[in-house]
Amino acid sequence: MLRMLPQHWTQFQSNVVLLSITYAVGFLVMIMLRPVIVLYANGEEFYQGFHNTYQIIPPVFAGVCSIFYARKRQHASATRRAGWFCLGLAGCSFALGQSAWTYYETIRGVETPSPGLPDVGYVGAYPFLIGGVVLLFGSIHITGRLRLLLDSAIAASSIGVLSWYFLVQHLWEQSDTTLLGKLISVAYPLGDVAGLFGAMVLLNSATATRSLRRSSLFIAGGIVLLTFADIGYTYHNLHGTYQTGMWFDWGWSFGWLLIGYAALLPLWWPHPLEKAGGENEARTPAPAVAAINFLQMAMLPALARVMLPYLAAALAFTAVAVRDYGRTGGHISNSVLMAGLWLIFLVVFRQVLTLLENQQLTAQLRALNANLEQRVEQRTGELTSL
Repeated sequence: MLRMLPQHWTQFQSNVVLLSITYAVGFLVMIMLRPVIVLYANGEEFYQGFHNTYQIIPPVFAGVCSIFYARKRQHASATRRAGWFCLGLAGCSFALGQSAWTYYETIRGVETPSPGLPDVGYVGAYPFLIGGVVLLFGSIHITGRLRLLLDSAIAASSIGVLSWYFLVQHLWEQSDTTLLGKLISVAYPLGDVAGLFGAMVLLNSATATRSLRRSSLFIAGGIVLLTFADIGYTYHNLHGTYQTGMWFDWGWSFGWLLIGYAALLPLWWPHPLEKAGGENEARTPAPAVAAINFLQMAMLPALARVMLPYLAAALAFTAVAVRDYGRTGGHISNSVLMAGLWLIFLVVFRQVLTLLENQQLTAQLRALNANLEQRVEQRTGELTSL
C-alpha cells in the first residue's frame, strides 16, 4: 500500500493516511461483524466499549489538525485563522462529550443520562462548528455575498422544514421531558440545519478562493455526515430504539475525519502562490460587465446549481403538506402554511435581488459604453490634430 501513496510524501504524511485507512476499515468491519459479536458472552458490552472508545479518536484528530493549522500557517486574515481555531475547538468539545458518554456507558456500565454531561460536549460543539464556518466564508467579497446567503438559506430552510415537521415538533411535544431536556433535544436538529447552511455558503463561495476549494469540500462533506448521523440518532432516540454502534454511527467518525483532513490539505498541498506569500490568494479580477452566454448558462451543472435550492424548497413543502393533509383529515395546519410562506418569501426575495443585480449590471454597461465612446472621441481628436 505504501507504493500507492505519492513518492514526495514524508513518512509522517504516509503514516497519517495509512492510520486513517486502517481506522476506517476497522470501524466498518466491526459494524458488519456486530451480529456475530453479540452472540458471544459479554459480546454486546465489548462491542459498545470498542465503539465508544473508537469514536473519540476522529474528533480529537480534527481538533488537533485544525488548531495546528490555525497556529502554524500564515493566513490571509485573523478572521480566517480564528475560523480554523473554532473548528478545532468544535472537535475537542465533541471529543469531551464522547468521552463522557464512554465513561457512563462503558466504564460505569450505566445508562447515559439525558440531559447529562455528554450533551454539554455534543451541543457545545455546534457554536464552534458554525462559528468556524462563518468566519471562513466571512472574507468573501461583498459582491454576490447576499445572493449566496439567500441560495443557501433556501436550501437549508427546506431541510429545516423537514426536520421541524418530522423531528423537532415531536421532540418538543414529549410530555415526560423537562424543559431543559426539550431544549437540548431540539438543539441537535436545529444546529445541524445551521451547520448545513454554513457548509452550503462555504461551498458556493469557495470557487473565488483557491486555498479554500479543497478544504471547503471536505468541511462540507464532514458536516453532511455529522448531520446524517445526528438525524439517525434523533429519530431512533425519539422512538426509544437507539443503541450504541448502530449502522449510521459511522457518520460521526468519518465526518470528523474529513474535517481534520480539511485542515491538513492546505499544509500538504499548498498552492504555489501561497508558498511565496502565505495564504494571499491570487484572485482573478472580475470584469466590470460579464458577457452572458445562454448556451453556457443552460449547461447541466450550472443549471442544476441554480435550480437546486428551488427544487429542494418545492419538494420539502410538498412532502410536509401531503403528510399533514393526510394526518389532519383533509386540511393543512397553520404552522405548515407559515413554513410554506417562509420558503416563498425567500424565493421572492431572491428574485428581487436578481432584478436589482441586473439593473446594476445594466448601469455598469452604460457607464462602460460612455467611457469607451469618450476615449474614442478623444483619440480621434488627437489623430485629427496631427
